Amino acid sequence: CGVFEVVVTTTGELKAKNSIDIDGPVGARKAGIYQLKISRLVPEGSVVKPGDFVAELDKSEIVGKLKEVEINLQKFQSQFTQAKLDSTLTLAQARDELINLQYAMEQRKLEKEESIYESPSTKRQAEIEFEKAERAYAQAQANYNTKVKQAEAKMRESQADLSKEQQKLMDFQQVLGQFTIMAPEPGMVIYAREWDGKKRVVGSTISPWQPTVATLPDLSKMESVTYVNEVDIQKIK
Repeated sequence: CGVFEVVVTTTGELKAKNSIDIDGPVGARKAGIYQLKISRLVPEGSVVKPGDFVAELDKSEIVGKLKEVEINLQKFQSQFTQAKLDSTLTLAQARDELINLQYAMEQRKLEKEESIYESPSTKRQAEIEFEKAERAYAQAQANYNTKVKQAEAKMRESQADLSKEQQKLMDFQQVLGQFTIMAPEPGMVIYAREWDGKKRVVGSTISPWQPTVATLPDLSKMESVTYVNEVDIQKIK
């Protein structure tokens, strides 16, 4: 007698066992962007080489944020320049005051030395004036040192704000460059799938948590994915 075969027919999908993901910007979350819409995408099945264009994302949100950073950067640059000018002017005035007080102190010292031949009251008055000049100079010196420290602190704060905004600008520019997505390796472009199984196409959105736009499958090792009805499982060997 012949062989009696029980055949179960199912539908499924042939796909590569291994593949390389083609992802969107790695710094999108750092830039505060959480939804990125695909505006251009090469046809599925396109064969690409490393560096070939694969997709482009909508840049309107990142461009808007970049303009805000540029405006803030100009503001911080102005504040830094103003802080530098203010510090220069304040310290210059303080130095002039020190020089004038030093001259006054030297003048009082001469008057004190010349008063040794005067009456005791005149001599005492000269001593008092010299001591007052000394105290005024010492106080001005202390005030100058304080103003130097204040100026340094203000400059450090202003420089920190400026540097932070400059770094933010560089980060945004780097992320913007990643909105044009290139192939990392050679291969055939296959669209990535959403959580519900639908393929990502032009108009679909990706996120920092699901950044894959497409994949480059390794066609040398394939597998078939299929689903068998529960009632037919016992027929499968």
